[in-house]
Amino acid sequence: MAGNDTGSMLTADERRFLRELFAESASADSSVPERQLVIEAEEGQDDFLRHLTESGRVRLLVDDDDKTFQYTLHLDPDTADAGALRLRARYPVLIDRRGRARSLRVRPREGEVRVRDASGRLQHPDVVDISTSGIYLSDSSARGLSSGVRFSGLDLRLPNHEAVRVGGRVVRVRRSGSGVGLAMEFDRRQLDRQSRTALRRYVFERYRNHA
Repeated sequence: MAGNDTGSMLTADERRFLRELFAESASADSSVPERQLVIEAEEGQDDFLRHLTESGRVRLLVDDDDKTFQYTLHLDPDTADAGALRLRARYPVLIDRRGRARSLRVRPREGEVRVRDASGRLQHPDVVDISTSGIYLSDSSARGLSSGVRFSGLDLRLPNHEAVRVGGRVVRVRRSGSGVGLAMEFDRRQLDRQSRTALRRYVFERYRNHA
């Protein structure tokens, strides 16, 4: 009956609000579609899918001018038995001319990455360069340190305000006048997944924007 028509119970302003709300929802649904990568195996390559589902990952090499990046794509386990497999890409490593994988290494701007040592052995460390596997620091107060010294409480403050806690050992010391340079290798066991992702993101974005 007309008396039970919901539309007749709404004011003009309320009907206009609902039209705008549905228009915004439709606009959001028609946004830029998610980009997809489709890999087609040649006929007779059934082993490719079997190896992929068994190992759970695949490495993809991408050439970029004179550089080659290696991406590790991990299989989403929720799609392992589905018709379409979903692979998630991690930040890449660099493949050198000898075919060896190595971490990207970048030089932060002055003060861009800050370091705090909970042990107090590093008083004023400056980051010279950093990668996902280690860091090179300059600190004139570190004169008593030598190769093999271990750190377990270094806090790295990245420019996007992400704090990464790392540990590792000094692998090389370089002294020049009053300056001391320390090359430190990170202990991967002390990097949780979130910290590794934050570090990879910073290093790759810094490399990409300043290469």
